[in-house]
Amino acid sequence: MSRELMMAGASAIDASRRALTGSGADIANLNTTGYQGSRTLFKDTLYSTMQPASKPSDNLGGRNAIQFGSGTALAATDLDTTAGNSLMTGRKGDVAITGDGYLMISDGSTVSYTRDGAFDLDGSNRLVHKSTGMLMVGWSADKNTGEIDTTGPVSPTSYIVVPKGADSAAQQTTKVQLSGNLRNSGADAPFVARHREADGAEGAIVEADGTRFITSANVNNAVGSTIELEFEFRKVAVTDEDFVQGAGEDNTTSKWDWVARLKDTGEVVGGTVAGQELNKDGVMVDAVPAEFRNGNNILEFDGKGRLKNAAALGNIKIPGLPPVEGQPTPNNVPFDVKIDFSTMGSTDDKPNIYMLAQNGNAAELLQDYSIDQSGTITGIYGSQRKALGQMAMAAFTNPAGMERLGNNLLQRSGNSGAPQVGAPGTGSRSKLVPGALEQSNVDATRAIINMNMYSRAAQYGMLAVRTGGEVEDRLINTMM
Repeated sequence: MSRELMMAGASAIDASRRALTGSGADIANLNTTGYQGSRTLFKDTLYSTMQPASKPSDNLGGRNAIQFGSGTALAATDLDTTAGNSLMTGRKGDVAITGDGYLMISDGSTVSYTRDGAFDLDGSNRLVHKSTGMLMVGWSADKNTGEIDTTGPVSPTSYIVVPKGADSAAQQTTKVQLSGNLRNSGADAPFVARHREADGAEGAIVEADGTRFITSANVNNAVGSTIELEFEFRKVAVTDEDFVQGAGEDNTTSKWDWVARLKDTGEVVGGTVAGQELNKDGVMVDAVPAEFRNGNNILEFDGKGRLKNAAALGNIKIPGLPPVEGQPTPNNVPFDVKIDFSTMGSTDDKPNIYMLAQNGNAAELLQDYSIDQSGTITGIYGSQRKALGQMAMAAFTNPAGMERLGNNLLQRSGNSGAPQVGAPGTGSRSKLVPGALEQSNVDATRAIINMNMYSRAAQYGMLAVRTGGEVEDRLINTMM
């Protein structure tokens, strides 16, 4: 019996020593980025049965078994998968995970998982994990469309490249969005300065406030050359035919013709204005040639200043420019551009018409990059932004069952389940905090309490070993 006591005490010492090591590692990693603390579980070990339990009979009551345990052992160590606090760093390569999920990095042959989101560019313009030198993996954007297919597979070589200093390809403009307010005040006559009606009648010059507005815009052709445009809006008289009985504020209260020209030559490229007018050289020309009016509509606004035909896009035709020496693509190829007026209004507020956006661009150098909460990496090309790729994130059915590898890395295990790969912020995967790092989730107070408990258990184990030895010594001395 004394030997069993000593063995039980020794098991307590061993198990407590190992548990102390785990708590000590947690304390040591209080400042380790993305570190997840651990929980130690114990179990009792094999029992010797001196008398089995017996069930009650008619004349005797039942008796419990007489058993003696042989000590304790470690049952498991679990990861504490709760998220740590996010510490703002302001660095563009840092991301913090706020909930479930692990970032995916690779050494070219094996994918590992981490909560440590400190990345930077290496000499090959790849995003590298600063703690290990392993590379971020995810999905690269399509070079032509900029779209990212996050349903595709992620392999150990699915690196994301940020080609800093490289040119972006020029993109031809296909759509321009104009926005702002055409002030609904002043005379309801059209602005017809230097304008001759189609039937030959001389038009009167109208200079009333709020009848004519001009704004500038620009587009890019296939080689990225910038073409400046001028849009002119002319107020059109609202007639009885525009009034619908019972329509109230839905009735048309403001109508506008529009015309688009090349800014440097005055050449008309689209619009709705019919009739004739003098060009910049004093020659009488069609205000907007018929072929450039096809598909275009006068802008009509209701009593609340809302565009009634917002779904109708304008159409303009940009002529080719003279060829530019050294350009791989001809500079003189004409192209069509859609004009989106849907965000324009017409109220009595101050007029302010401007180009909100256009989808073309000249070739520009990649100057910098950013990462957003969805893990999307965006390249900053001077005046434009383009998606370069998106970080991959994995979630696990039992993340507490993952195995540590050191260097802030973990790997899947037979009990963690297979990685469920997707973009941050989708499924059970959390969003990211850009410009931040996740701090260790270790509760220092709890870790110190655990260390005291394990230390005390080890002391009791030593007492059991010592007591068992003393009992054995006395038995031996008695027998002698």
